[in-house]
Amino acid sequence: MAKNLNVSPDFLFVDAINNSFIMNDEMREWHDSFIIPKYVRSGVIAMAFLVPQNAFAELTHVKTFKKEQALKSFETKFFKSEADVELWFKSIAQTA
Repeated sequence: MAKNLNVSPDFLFVDAINNSFIMNDEMREWHDSFIIPKYVRSGVIAMAFLVPQNAFAELTHVKTFKKEQALKSFETKFFKSEADVELWFKSIAQTA
């Protein structure tokens, strides 16, 4: 694994359609303390999650990233179609 990879993505896309993993509070704290700052330092301005139609699964993803939303480090949204993700990323790119 590369330690000093200099990549600066503006957008992150997470396909969580088949993700059945639920973060507990300890994992969420670790995620907020170690992962989110790396996204911010990398210059991420928007992160989109493609989530299942299942309401429970969608709420699980929203809960996972609730703290991140509160920090407003970058925009995070949850979508049910890739087409909507693409439209959202394009709208952000036009205003950036």
